[in-house]
Amino acid sequence: MTLIGRTALIEQNDATVAFLQANDFSRALVSSILALSYSRTFLDESETANEQSSGSLDECMLLSATVSESGDEISGTFIYEHAVIIPTTAEEIDPTILIAIPIFNAALAHHQLAKQNLFCHWTRMHLLTRAKQLYELAYKSCDLEHNPLFHFALINNMAVIERDIGNMPTANECFEYLLTLLIVFVDRGCELRLRHVRGFVANVPLAIKNAPAA
Repeated sequence: MTLIGRTALIEQNDATVAFLQANDFSRALVSSILALSYSRTFLDESETANEQSSGSLDECMLLSATVSESGDEISGTFIYEHAVIIPTTAEEIDPTILIAIPIFNAALAHHQLAKQNLFCHWTRMHLLTRAKQLYELAYKSCDLEHNPLFHFALINNMAVIERDIGNMPTANECFEYLLTLLIVFVDRGCELRLRHVRGFVANVPLAIKNAPAA
């Protein structure tokens, strides 16, 4: 992709992040859709990306969480709500990251707008369903093995949506998976990164928390 194209993507993603941080979710949604249209150019590049590409999604998320301090407090339902910025050194980053970040931010814009309860039931369900589809697309677009924070945030947010749309069996499966995943990541020494999603425990039903280990 040309430098101009990368610059346009970064600027549009920055605008989306700014709208999300300002709780202007309607404008964030429109901005995120435009950012998605720019990111499509990276699809061909992502197929040829190699292991030498620099940066990681988790690093971008940690940088974004440092910039935006709100959203980690546990109050009822926990949603990972930090919009993710694209570093200005994007020309050196694995193109899959430049695909995943705009998708995640678009999912977050839909998700947060649905939470405002400004719409009829049908519209809210449509926004939640679209958010879930985008989270799933982000899930498929990157290397989750080396991005535990991104992995965790995606599963948590998808589980919350499944619960909100009334699909409790799938939501509970996701929460059970997160508890198992937490143990794996702690064993791998990832607990410092995962402190940013520690609030997910508030989402897990007591029956799952208290279930005996298999």
